[in-house]
Amino acid sequence: MTEKTKTIWKAIGGVVTIIIAAIGVYAALVSADLIDNPRAAKTETTAGPSVTQASADSTGPTESAEPQLAVGDITRFGNYDWRVLDIDTVYNRALLLSEDIIEQRPYNTEFTDVTWETCTLRAYLNSSFYGSFNEGDRSRIALTRNINPDNTWGRTKGVAFGTPGGNPTDDHIFLLGIAEILKYFPGLRLYKDSDGDEWWYEADERLVAKFNNDGSWWWLRSPGNDQGSAANVHDDGNVNLHGNHVNTETGGVRPALWLNL
Repeated sequence: MTEKTKTIWKAIGGVVTIIIAAIGVYAALVSADLIDNPRAAKTETTAGPSVTQASADSTGPTESAEPQLAVGDITRFGNYDWRVLDIDTVYNRALLLSEDIIEQRPYNTEFTDVTWETCTLRAYLNSSFYGSFNEGDRSRIALTRNINPDNTWGRTKGVAFGTPGGNPTDDHIFLLGIAEILKYFPGLRLYKDSDGDEWWYEADERLVAKFNNDGSWWWLRSPGNDQGSAANVHDDGNVNLHGNHVNTETGGVRPALWLNL
């Protein structure tokens, strides 16, 4: 081997040594995470943007605290059990009627001509009774415009009473009227006596309610045969269109309300 060839191979050996040393240094730097590994970057799956629980909870529709309700269900709201009479899917609310008579009160404290608008029972239900619910529950009770038709269901000698029902009212809490009884309890049979008087709808167990575990009668919002009386439901479930005197203290109270779901 000539001197020139020896010099060339010596130079090649030096270059190889440098390359091997460089590879070793590079591997050490990758292992120490001091530089990126391009191969790993090509194979790693990139995760999408994360969503925190707080942001997920603060956007989009929220579920109602009330379980899904259906007509005929019994649900607990406030301190009372309520029967679902209707579901309004447009405004997402349910019409509730207390399952039991919650107390006994006169329709009006004085025996005088009144309407639902002016009676003391309406004032009580929309003040003290409404105020007995906590703030969260009150916020779910919808303010409702109630129409108060004249009593044209009851008759004397075939002539309708025609007792004025008064002005429309805006109520949080109210009583059912005769029209609502007929709507939500369809199929009630109308009683007619031999003179053609239509005084009540016959007893129906769907309308029976209890006070302190005993059957009792309860007020309706509608007037009776005059404005000194108010229609009611007897303890056997018949609808008394003639009514009782408004100051009768043993009248049962079954409040109704529209609940936002």
